[in-house]
Amino acid sequence: AKELMYLGDRFSAEEAKQLGLVNRVTDPSNLMPEAIKLAERLVLLHPEALSHSKRIINHHIRRDLDRILDAEQDAVSRAMAATGGPKLLPNWMKEQKAWLSKIKSKM
Repeated sequence: AKELMYLGDRFSAEEAKQLGLVNRVTDPSNLMPEAIKLAERLVLLHPEALSHSKRIINHHIRRDLDRILDAEQDAVSRAMAATGGPKLLPNWMKEQKAWLSKIKSKM
């Protein structure tokens, strides 16, 4: 999980499924029929029971959301300050690549 966050690599829908980020992957042409099947199952559940389940799950997500978003904003601000912000980021990246090349040449 940290690798995904640190590197920000893109990944396919199938990889997202393998990582447990999504429950299923379907062809775009099959999306609506799959959504309807899911909706047909959900409509058979008692609305009160479903509402309580949803509330319990969301409670844990929302409980810490403000704290997490504040920490994320702080991290982004610190990263921008460390690199000089969007205007200076390309220069910082060139310096990092030069440093990495220097290290590799010594190996």
